[in-house]
Amino acid sequence: MSDAGLYLTVAEAAAEYGKTERTIRRWMTAGLLTIYKRSDGRLVLDPAELGKVERYQRRRIGARERRRDAMLAQLQSMSYPRD
Repeated sequence: MSDAGLYLTVAEAAAEYGKTERTIRRWMTAGLLTIYKRSDGRLVLDPAELGKVERYQRRRIGARERRRDAMLAQLQSMSYPRD
């Protein structure tokens, strides 16, 4: 954890949550995470907030996969004329 103990830097958050720094920064840019600037100029974020975003992303990806699987099942159930 960071020196303050309450917030994580981008690198610490990436390491702790198994994500890349690019992913964390993408979430920050998208406005999914509130970022704070420490007195030394480093960007930090609240780990509880990061956990919420990670769970949201996991649910979103799961929903996308379920829609894809349903579409594939529907396509497989269709019969096509044979030559």
